Amino acid sequence: MNFNDSPADGALQHALIFGATGVIGRNIASELGAGWSVSGIAHHFPEGFMAHVKQFKTDLLDPDSVARAVDSAGPFSHVFYCAYAPAKDWDAATDINAAMFGNVIAKVSDAEHLRRVVLITGTKVYGVHQGPVLTPILESDPRHEPPNFYFDQADTLVAAQRGRRWSWTELRPHTLCGLSPGTPMSLATILAVYGAICRELDVPMRFPGSEKAYEVLYQVTDAALFGRAARWAATHPLAANQAFNVTNGEGFRWRRMWPLVARSLGVVAGPPSAFSLQEFMADKAAVWDAMVDKYRLHPYRIEQLANWQFADYALSNEWDILSSTTKARQHGFIEAVDTASMFHRLFRMMMEERIIPAAGPSRTSASIGKA
Repeated sequence: MNFNDSPADGALQHALIFGATGVIGRNIASELGAGWSVSGIAHHFPEGFMAHVKQFKTDLLDPDSVARAVDSAGPFSHVFYCAYAPAKDWDAATDINAAMFGNVIAKVSDAEHLRRVVLITGTKVYGVHQGPVLTPILESDPRHEPPNFYFDQADTLVAAQRGRRWSWTELRPHTLCGLSPGTPMSLATILAVYGAICRELDVPMRFPGSEKAYEVLYQVTDAALFGRAARWAATHPLAANQAFNVTNGEGFRWRRMWPLVARSLGVVAGPPSAFSLQEFMADKAAVWDAMVDKYRLHPYRIEQLANWQFADYALSNEWDILSSTTKARQHGFIEAVDTASMFHRLFRMMMEERIIPAAGPSRTSASIGKA
């Protein structure tokens, strides 16, 4: 990186990460290395969670619980907020997630040593979940009609900062890809499990979206890249009081990417077939459990690795989603990632860590319709 994030001599460098156990929180914690003290705040922590992260359990909907966790962590200089609570619909999600963030800001905003709050939102800020948007997406694009809890969170943050010495930064990734067993929202892990099951069943790895979804521009964000972007956002002077898109810096079409994904997993790629992965995988838990025993994998349950409903949402998109990352580059964060190489790297890591079986040449000679 081309910036210096070293604190002034003797300055406190202690980060609180709310939502520390998710794919975003883990990668932020991994990136904060020498010179940092890291406290993770989450509803629960899996066994063997990152050794260098101090753990504080809390219920973010309970202000008293939030206060106890923050007070227990001790004096802090930076806050990263990447917590998310799912709900039955968007209105309910807005109420819950706005309240959670409000409780955190109410507690941390007057902290003596606080220098910056980094809020992680996403491209739903622009309404990409509702329909086509103008691309490339710019940070200055107007808001869509509410509700949207990202609006509430950003407004709460900006209002809380007025008149105070600390600053804020908002980061907007799209479809995070990384390793985070137990939090099944990484598209890379979902694809890895899907591909491994297809290979075990000796069937092609069909693309579950439509022909149109296969052809539109799409984007993802490498979670490791995002961890580095979050550190930059927390420490670079030019990132203060700004919002930035953070993606791999390129768009792609699944028509090009899907065969590369399948090849990295040792399975034959199938064409777009417009089916539901959630339905296809409804009876595959027993298959996965047998694979865990057969290949001596880490004993994760399939639901700990893959949220099939999220996969159906991400892979059924039928309009271009492409964010401009020019603003981040102009302000000092210049990194980019080749997406095909990212998928290959993450799949290799999952094989090495025995999350999925190692992949040799695909065995399948089956017809596409067999799946």
